Amino acid sequence: PHDAMEVVHALPVPAADGVMTVHRCGEVRLWQTGVGALRRRLHDWRELVGWREDAATSRRDASGDVSGDVSGRIHDGFASPLPASMPKHGRVDASRAPHVGGNTWAGGTG
Repeated sequence: PHDAMEVVHALPVPAADGVMTVHRCGEVRLWQTGVGALRRRLHDWRELVGWREDAATSRRDASGDVSGDVSGRIHDGFASPLPASMPKHGRVDASRAPHVGGNTWAGGTG
């Protein structure tokens, strides 16, 4: 038997700065492989978790790459951009339509 996640096709996607893979199970994935896109996603992640680099141990070269010992850490007490004052109750859908994922609707599965 073949592994369902086996890659059967891999295609470059220059417009998306990445590679698209098609798996035996029919799943299609877009992998970001471009340096610019990866830097942006890393920056977004660091902002999300409150990551701060120790400026004394890391240096940036002319291209912005970090060299040396990059000892960053996630700061305790990082203020969330949207502090919660109490648990949230989602919106109630009058049509009672099923909702999957997200955090908008009450009674969803996500």
